[in-house]
Amino acid sequence: MRSHAKPRDELAGMLAAGDRAVLTTAISERLPVRIAKREIEVMLLFPMIGAAGALEAAGSARTLLEGSGAHGMVRVRGDAELEYDGLVRFRVLDLLDVLQRRRFFRVRTPQRVEVSSRVGPRSACSVDISGGGMLMNGPETLERGEEIGFRLYLAADKTPIAGQAHVVRATDEGQRAVEFDPIPRHDEERLIRFLFDRQRAERATIRGDAHGAGGT
Repeated sequence: MRSHAKPRDELAGMLAAGDRAVLTTAISERLPVRIAKREIEVMLLFPMIGAAGALEAAGSARTLLEGSGAHGMVRVRGDAELEYDGLVRFRVLDLLDVLQRRRFFRVRTPQRVEVSSRVGPRSACSVDISGGGMLMNGPETLERGEEIGFRLYLAADKTPIAGQAHVVRATDEGQRAVEFDPIPRHDEERLIRFLFDRQRAERATIRGDAHGAGGT
């Protein structure tokens, strides 16, 4: 679910002190940060290793802040400036996207999945994925309530998301819905960012098709 046109005082509340985030500079350099303090229209960020030097070299610059907070995955545009005490002052300009209830929005995307179960390893393909689970085509040997291990491949050159899950539903068409057991936060954020990017690409394609249809 996407939110639109929220006031800046509400935007600042979407990321809280202690939340991790990433600043993307005008030259597309991604710099890891942590929210140190939240004010109404300003967030103070603590730069992680390597980030402070890059920001010092760039000076004050328009940046994109991406973070995962209680409200979901948030993308905010603003101005970032390195302060004398090493913190980064990020002034909120406007909200780009919010994906509410980050564990439950679903994106249709066929990804390779390796499943380990009581009958041994099996291959499957996702139908749709959320931050909390996925629907797969197969394996038909999986039974409702069964505990499994999985490896979800987001890209050929990326480490797969690996963890444990349990089967919550089986369909007559051979599909299996599984719910993830808690996975490391880093992997959850990777998964949510992947789904976020897929959803944005899908929206862009739909808008392009609509514009193309309107021009004929």
